Amino acid sequence: MNRCSSQGVTLDLSDSECVCVDCDSCAAFGPNDPKPDYIGLQDSENPSWFVVEMKRSVRDLSQPARQLQAGADKIQADPLFRVNGSPQTIVGIIVHGRGKTKTTDISSYSIRFRGKRFPITIKRSGERL
Repeated sequence: MNRCSSQGVTLDLSDSECVCVDCDSCAAFGPNDPKPDYIGLQDSENPSWFVVEMKRSVRDLSQPARQLQAGADKIQADPLFRVNGSPQTIVGIIVHGRGKTKTTDISSYSIRFRGKRFPITIKRSGERL
């Protein structure tokens, strides 16, 4: 997969060595579970997990932040995400389209993962991982 795409919003993965899972097709999530759009594992010098939520526009960051946290929680709890040498870091990404996105308070949101907090970043549609 060389890109993540949902609702006309994309994240370019072409320069990244990664494995990415569409959470709508993932057996780890039930039909009514909160979930991000994608979960991935980036294999580089510093491997890390990443969770991606895609929105046309974002007026309230709390809802996509909850979805990213649900993905981080699932990575920690579900055997489907157990891998040897599993990274201890995670990147939360909200990707937005052309609509208006409130980014001023993004610093107040983070993802809890393995006892630590990691920041959430915002990218525009079409940007690279």
